[in-house]
Parts: sequence; structure tokens; C-alpha cells
Amino acid sequence: MLHELSVAEKRVVEEWEPRIEELRLAHARDLAELQRGAEDYSVRRRFEADARYERMLADGELALARAAAHKETLEGAVLASVGGRLYLARQAAENLRIRGVTLDSRDPRVPSVLDLDGLVALLVGEAGEDD
Repeated sequence: MLHELSVAEKRVVEEWEPRIEELRLAHARDLAELQRGAEDYSVRRRFEADARYERMLADGELALARAAAHKETLEGAVLASVGGRLYLARQAAENLRIRGVTLDSRDPRVPSVLDLDGLVALLVGEAGEDD
């Protein structure tokens, strides 16, 4: 009886072993295919994320450049206006460092360096317009 069981066991093992090996190989193929797919997906998603990051970074840099250009345009427009020219002339007058001045006080065209508004008007080119 023991011998019959051993023979039956051998027969079952011989019968099922190729099927088990076939299933093991099929699962190994499926696993390898899944791993390849996961790696491809990971690479593709990283590439897409990197491309999107670069695109967004370029968009942000472009927006910053446009804002800086717009700021310069506005500053130029402000400083080119009458008020802007007066402001710049006033700053120039305040920053003048005069060591010595010889003026003919009898000449009405000579501005007083103590009169900053009059000096600004002279620098802006508005002095003497109402003469």
C-alpha cells in the first residue's frame, strides 16, 4: 500500500509539475510586464512633470520681465511729465553743492541759490517765460 501511494504521488507530481511551472512562468511574465509598464509610466510622468515645470517657470519669468518693462515704461512716463521734470529738477537743485558763487545782484536774471523753487524753475526751463 505504501508503494502504491508513492507511485500515485509520483504520478500526481509528474502530472502537475509542468502545469505549475507553466503557471509560474506566466506569472513571472505578467510581473515583468507590470514592472516594465510601471517604469514606463514613471518615466513618462516625470518627463511630463519636468516639462510642465519648465513651461511654468518660463511663463513666470516672462511675466516678471513684462512687469519690469511695464514698470520702466510707467516710470519713464511719470518722469517725462511736467511733475516728473519738476521732481527731477528739485532733486538736482537739492543735490547741488556750490563752493563759491559770484553773482551780479543788480542783474534781475540771476536766481537766488537760496530760492530752490526759483532754481528748479530755471533748471526746468520755466524761468523767464512770463518776461
